[in-house]
Amino acid sequence: MINFKDNFENKIDKAEKNFIEINKTKYFDLSLHSGVMLLGHNNEVFKDILKKIIKYKFSITKSIDNKIHNKFLSIIKRYFKSANDLIYCTTGSESAIKSIRISRALNPKKSKIFLVSGGWHGSVDQTLFSSKKNLSPIPLSSGISENLRKSVKILPYNDIEKSKKILNRFHKQAACLIIEPIMGSLPLEESKSYLIFLKNYCKKKNIILIFDEIVTGIRTDKGSVQNKFKIYPDITLAGKVIGGGFPISLIIINKKINKNINKLKKNIFFGGTFSANNFSVYSSLKTLTYIDKNKDLVKKIIKNAYLIQKKLNNYISKNKLDAKVYRFDSFLRIIFTKKEIKNRIARDFLETKNKNKISKFSKFLYSKKILYPKNGIIFLSSQLRMTEIDFLIKNLSLGLKKYFQ
Repeated sequence: MINFKDNFENKIDKAEKNFIEINKTKYFDLSLHSGVMLLGHNNEVFKDILKKIIKYKFSITKSIDNKIHNKFLSIIKRYFKSANDLIYCTTGSESAIKSIRISRALNPKKSKIFLVSGGWHGSVDQTLFSSKKNLSPIPLSSGISENLRKSVKILPYNDIEKSKKILNRFHKQAACLIIEPIMGSLPLEESKSYLIFLKNYCKKKNIILIFDEIVTGIRTDKGSVQNKFKIYPDITLAGKVIGGGFPISLIIINKKINKNINKLKKNIFFGGTFSANNFSVYSSLKTLTYIDKNKDLVKKIIKNAYLIQKKLNNYISKNKLDAKVYRFDSFLRIIFTKKEIKNRIARDFLETKNKNKISKFSKFLYSKKILYPKNGIIFLSSQLRMTEIDFLIKNLSLGLKKYFQ
C-alpha cells in the first residue's frame, strides 16, 4: 500500500477514462490531473491527436502562423468574450508572471498587486501568499523576498466593505488586481456581486483587472465565468482543459490592453522555449473543436455535478453531519463544517479542528478505491456513467458519516 507521505502520481502504472491504476489496482480519480482531463484520461480525442502527431511527423518547434493563430483566437473568443488577442504560454504560473509584467509595463509608477484571499495562481513568487484574519500576506514558501511581500495587498473574498477600505487606501499604488472569479477553495456562485464590485472599482480607479480562469475556463456554462456573469476583465488567464493533456496556457487581453501594449516604446518580453509549440497548439485546437461541436458535453458534466451535490447534501442534512458540498457548475468541494462561510479564511478557521478527520476521510476513500484530491477540488469528466456516480455517492456518504457525524 502507498505511504500517504509519498506522491502517488509518481507510482501510476496507467490511466484511462476516470481511473488511475497504481500497483495493478484501479482507483477512481476525483482530480483528473487537477481538472485538466475534462474528456477523461487517455480519451479518444487525445489518442487521435497523438496518432496525427506521429503520422504527420510534427516538429515541436514553434511555427504558428497568422492563419492558425486567427483560427485559435476565433475559438477562444467564443469561450472568453473579452478576448481581442492572446499571448501563448506553457503553464498557468508563466501566464500569471507575464500578466503582472504587462500590468507594471502599462503602469510604470505603480508596483503593488492586489490579491484576493483563497486564490491560487501557480508557483509564482509574486502571488505565493496566503493570509489569516488580519489579511497580512504570509509567504507560502521559503525563498520569497521581503520586497515581494511588501508589494502585495490581500482583499477578503466576498467581503465588499472590507475590500473597499483596503482598495481605497492603496489603489493609487496598484498596477493590477488578480482574482480567481470562482475559487476552487470555495466554489460559490453567490460571488457574482463581489465580482461586479471589483470590476466597477478597477475601471473607475484605472487598475488592471485580471481574471484567473485557469480552472473555470471551458468547464463553466457558457464557457467561462466572464461569459456566464457578463463581467469582462482586462486580462484573462486560461489553460488546463484547453491543452487537452498537453501543457499550454494563455494570456487573453482585451482591446484596450492590446492597444496600450502596442503603444509602448519598449516591447514586453513574452518568449519561452515551449510557448506556442506545435504539439500543444495542435492539441488545443483539436480539443476545443471537439468540445465546441459537442455542445451538451459540458452541460452533462454540470448536470452530474449537481446530482452528486444534491444527493450528498440531502444525506448530510438527514444525518446531521458536520459538512456541506459546495459547487460551481462542473466542479465541487466538500467543506468540513456545516456553518455558512463566504471565503477561504473562514473555511480554514472552521476546518482546522477537523484536520485529522479530513485525513482519515481521505484514507477511507482510498481503501474504497477512490483517490480524493489533495487540494480538495473534485473534478468530473465527460466519461462519467450513472453506475460510477452511484459508487461515488455511496462511498462519499459512508466516509462523511463515519468521521463527521
